[in-house]
Amino acid sequence: MKLKWGILGVAKIAEDQLIPAIRQSEHGEVWAIASRDEGKARQAADRMAIPNYYGSYEELLADPAIDVIYNTLPNHLHAPWIEKCLRAGKHVLCEKPLALNTREVKQLMKVRDETGLKVSEAFMVKSHPQWKKVKEILQSGVLGKLQMVHGHFTYNMTDMSNVRYRPEWGGGGLYDVGVYPIFTTRHALEEVPTKVFASLHRHIRNGVDVVGSGIIEFPSAQLTFSCGMQVSDYQLLQFFGDEKRLEMKLPFNPTVESGVTLEIYDAGIYHVKPEIITLEAPNQYTLMCDQFAESINNNSAEPVPLEDTLINTAILDALFESDRAGQWVQI
Repeated sequence: MKLKWGILGVAKIAEDQLIPAIRQSEHGEVWAIASRDEGKARQAADRMAIPNYYGSYEELLADPAIDVIYNTLPNHLHAPWIEKCLRAGKHVLCEKPLALNTREVKQLMKVRDETGLKVSEAFMVKSHPQWKKVKEILQSGVLGKLQMVHGHFTYNMTDMSNVRYRPEWGGGGLYDVGVYPIFTTRHALEEVPTKVFASLHRHIRNGVDVVGSGIIEFPSAQLTFSCGMQVSDYQLLQFFGDEKRLEMKLPFNPTVESGVTLEIYDAGIYHVKPEIITLEAPNQYTLMCDQFAESINNNSAEPVPLEDTLINTAILDALFESDRAGQWVQI
């Protein structure tokens, strides 16, 4: 069954990634887009050849033809509008972070159970097939005993009017990109962490976190990660065993053109040539949209169900608490 999607908001991520992804998918079509500014909605619909547009979010939710809502709104509006979508009878795929605290997630779990509808957090990385290969490598024992993981995701955003610089809207680098090494490590290890420590450097004027580092203890290994939105662009994820290490060059957003490169290094730091594994890089947003549509059509598990989001959010809550308290925090 092909589902009709409604786009809640006119965010750049929708135009650049999700709308093209839905159009490339097997099980979806873009039906409508909404903004609180009807002119912006009309312009977006014209620009992207979307057949319907609305000048309010409520009108989008009232459209009986729409099956699924993609929520692109600023972070602080994710949970409130997910609940409104569910109560309007719509399934929801929502940008991360889906919620700003575990209380919001638990409320959404209650509404989801009441309505019987599907909700998924849009962690497109989980849909990418490179993670199946990474799990195979980790489980094969080729690295030896896994000891530590290091993740890095940074970019340079200088536009102070951007929503990421609005702390009251859930801005900051940890919510935006720090979540990726945390989420991917958790799924690669198939473990829930036990405790965290974090240090966040905040903007001098608005207090939003612009650079951050953290340590997360998993049962089998320790993750150290760094993130930032006033740093030169870079991303990397490394898994260190006691014999070899695995490096992912584009762990979070490889493109179809870039492909995927995984490198396995033997011990030593001089003149070491890695074993190079190359994989195709399909559009992970398209895969995510199709997997979510299949969960609706087949009444199966969502790509990232709310139970998973509850763990994600608990980790983020603990990291922010650790930064405030200056000490380790238990999950």
